[in-house]
Amino acid sequence: MILLLPLLVTEITADLVLQAMNNVKTSAVDEWADKIFGTSALALRSAALSTT
Repeated sequence: MILLLPLLVTEITADLVLQAMNNVKTSAVDEWADKIFGTSALALRSAALSTT
């Protein structure tokens, strides 16, 4: 939730988004999403089907 606070006071521009996309690693975003949202239903289903 702390990461969302600056978005409330900062105007989001194309340059800001481009800068963020260039500075943040995909693996960091994946780790953050896994930590916050957990495993997706599609990933769980895929894992269940691959074990049979």
